[in-house]
Amino acid sequence: MKYVERQGVLGFIFLYFVCYVPFFFYPLLRLTGDEKTYIAQTLEMIERSAWFTQTMAGDSYYYKGPLLFWLSRMSILLFGQESMFPFLFVNWLCLGGALWTLYMTSKYTWKFATYWSQLLVVALGLSVSSYTYIFAAQMEILLISLTTIVFCLASKTYVLSDKKNSFLFQAVIWILIGVVGWVKSPINSVLLAVSHILCSYPGNINPRFVLATILGTLFGFLGYIPTLVLDGQAFWETYILVESFGKVGNGVGIWTALVPVFTFLLMPFMAPALLSYVWTCYLYFVRSAERPVLSRQLEVLRKCALLY
Repeated sequence: MKYVERQGVLGFIFLYFVCYVPFFFYPLLRLTGDEKTYIAQTLEMIERSAWFTQTMAGDSYYYKGPLLFWLSRMSILLFGQESMFPFLFVNWLCLGGALWTLYMTSKYTWKFATYWSQLLVVALGLSVSSYTYIFAAQMEILLISLTTIVFCLASKTYVLSDKKNSFLFQAVIWILIGVVGWVKSPINSVLLAVSHILCSYPGNINPRFVLATILGTLFGFLGYIPTLVLDGQAFWETYILVESFGKVGNGVGIWTALVPVFTFLLMPFMAPALLSYVWTCYLYFVRSAERPVLSRQLEVLRKCALLY
């Protein structure tokens, strides 16, 4: 940590490089799991010179969003398809961007001490889930990375005054929210968008915000329009009817899938959110004279916890 702090950007890049890259050349490909399916689909797309239609053994196969396939194809163009490296490089690059964004945001926007910022980066970068998914062509690591970047950028708008939140900055946030829906499902974009709107209400809702929201929504649709045009019926029958509406919770009922997600699985994050809500209401109604002084930091905490 001291080395990283002294060397700044170079130290961060060196630490991240050492933790992951040496293992890229000895990956294990599970016989069970989704990564072999995603790799096979990507290779079929290359054989057919296709970018927007997904197949498996020659048949239309739409069960996930297009982003991983696009990124994997571009990576193969750079590194070839003789090894797993192109697929792992995509994951490594995306997670690296998320870690750097988290570090810069926690240090300069949230005003954390340097060692706390480093702890956040290490906690995410070396966590079990990050290591698991970065060594497989899984979509979860893309979802983790993009959501982290959106969370960090959006939290900055809650700290800045409304006049400093430019349209360009809001547009970048909303475009990324739209792109999140290209990873696995548009529902991820919907949930993230609703959280951002709730956190921005009412102080940051203005014409710039609304225009950026519309732009991000259009971007969310844009990733799926070519597939709808080229292979609309198969896309509707598999991705929409089966994957989006029929699958629900991997074989369990909808309530069995959703109740844990919105209750005890979120308790580490819901606890500060609920406490800050109660404290903010107390300040607002009981100690209104001290409201401008006391509630600002708690309001930012509440919004960040709610967004997370």
